[in-house]
This record gives sequence, structure tokens and C-alpha cells, in this order.
Amino acid sequence: MKENAELSRRNFLKGSALALGGLVAAPTLLTGCAANPNDHLIPPKPSAGPPPPPAWLGAAPEIPSEKISDTYSADIVIVGAGLAGLTAARAASEHGASVLVMERASTWQCRSGQFGTIGNRYQRELGISFDKNAAILENMKQMGYRADQRMWNYWAEHSGEDFDWMLDLAPAVHVMKETDTELDRTKINLQMMHYPLPSGYNRSEENSPTYPTVMTLLPSQEPLLTLVYEKCLAQGCKFIYATRAKKLVREEDGGRVTAVIGEDIHGKIVQCTARKAVILATGDYGNNKEMMAYFVPWAVDYLNVFPNRDAWDTPTNTGDGHRMAAWVGGKIEDGPPAPMIHTR
Repeated sequence: MKENAELSRRNFLKGSALALGGLVAAPTLLTGCAANPNDHLIPPKPSAGPPPPPAWLGAAPEIPSEKISDTYSADIVIVGAGLAGLTAARAASEHGASVLVMERASTWQCRSGQFGTIGNRYQRELGISFDKNAAILENMKQMGYRADQRMWNYWAEHSGEDFDWMLDLAPAVHVMKETDTELDRTKINLQMMHYPLPSGYNRSEENSPTYPTVMTLLPSQEPLLTLVYEKCLAQGCKFIYATRAKKLVREEDGGRVTAVIGEDIHGKIVQCTARKAVILATGDYGNNKEMMAYFVPWAVDYLNVFPNRDAWDTPTNTGDGHRMAAWVGGKIEDGPPAPMIHTR
């Protein structure tokens, strides 16, 4: 038994030596194939010129001034007539500014109806109260701490008064609990989400606690935005429909953006000059597959259920504003972006 054990150890060592010899010999055999054994230490040669832009960005179109058929001017030029564009137009015109809105669809658009808000009059009437900071921190956690907490703080402090301002246009509001099912078609219907909370609900025991900040306009936000649009018209706002913004004009010294150049459905080029500011309210890039693959590749195959179409019968929300801003030097936020789908 002792001899067998020694032989086993001897054989093991022989095998190990052969294995090591094979490892040592391998570089010798490979050197004949390698051009330079230190190739991995030599940095790659820099390519000539800057790297090509990503496919989603492309380049700003060249539009000679002689191609421009019509010119307009206003204090504020807004690109996009959705929720953001209409409320921006209302706010600016209420403060005395002249407003011009360019929209690629045949009319203003909206969808859905959920709003996140803290401290509006309807919540106060129902006695809804909770720690704002706790709600902010929970949202930061669910968004992977990729959000700007300063924006969340601003939302927590001002979203209530902003929501009240928005609903000031409603002649009457029908406030509904989450369990209510009957709409009052003569009023703006406002339903509380996640309220009332179940009996015995304790946020401190939840992994993803719920805060009743969401309020929904039913059957959608269209009845309220109709009032916003009518208010904009009454305050002198002008709308240019079926016209797609193509590029921004910026002062040569890197100053402010001064104009928007667009093309209407008939191929006519128009320029809208802003005496004070241009506001981009063009939505997201959920219908731009190249941008989705570049910025949020994990979500590129998710179903996009938003139905909005433009005057060309193509989907909206294709990142127009992002691309135009980038062409004139705008910086798109570094990724990965904060997720916006929260647990419920």
C-alpha cells in the first residue's frame, strides 16, 4: 500500500511536469504566428477625424433661406401641442406674451389622464397627508437613483398648486374615489388612485410603499385640455398645424435659440422666430426604434400603446426635439435614464 502510494505521487508529479512543460512550450509554438508579442501593449492608432455620429442623430437638414416661404414671429415659440405645449402656451399668454405653437399633427393631441401631485385642494379636502420626503425617497429608490432629486423636490413643493391652477378652468369637478364607477358627464371627473388605502395598511411594512399622489381625469384629460386650448385661443395664441419642425436656429456665438424652421404637409417651408424663447414640448422617443435601442436597449421591444398620429399618419413621439436640440449643441442627459414604470 505504501509503494502504491509513492508510485501514485510520482506519476502525479510526472504528469504535472508534462502539463507545465506544455504550458511553457505553448508560447514558443505561438511566437512563430504572432507579428509582435507586444501587440497588446501598443495603443490603437487614432482614427482620422471625430467618430461618426450615432445613427439616431443623423445631421441637421440644410435648408437655404430662399426655400423659406412664410415667416412668423412671436415672443414665445412652442414646438408641440400636447399637454406640455398647451399648458406652456396658456401660462405664457396669461403673463402677456404672444405665443405661436407649431404642431406636426392636424390638431392638438393628448392621451391618458393620470397626474402625480401632492397637496392639491382635492387631496386636502379628503384629508390626504403624508411625508413628502418619504415619497420622494421612495421614487428615487424605484428609479435606481438616476433621477435628479432637485426636480422631485420641486414637484413635491409645487405640483399641488400647479394642479389647482390647471383645474381652475373647470366649471365644476366631480371627485371620485378609486372604487367609484359613475361619471358625471356635465363635469370634469377626477378620480383618486390608490385611495382609500386598505384598512390596516402600513407603509413601514411594505417593500414598495404606495403614496396616493396619482389623480386621474376620466374618461381622459381631453375635456380639460379642450378648456385649456380654448383659453389659449382667447388669449391670442396662434397654432400652426400639420407642420413638422425640422431644425432650430441658434445665434452664431453660441447664444440662445432664436427660431424654428418647419415643413408643412404640402412641402412648404416656414420659419417661426422667437423674440424671447423657444420651448420644445415634443414628447419622448418611444416611437423611434434607433433611439430606443441606443438609450434604453432593454425596453426596445416593449409594446408602445400610445396611438397618436401626425398629419402624415405616422407615429408621433419620435425624438424630434431631442435631435434638433442636439444639433445646435444641446446635451442629452447621460444614461442610463431613470426608469419611469413604478411598482403599484
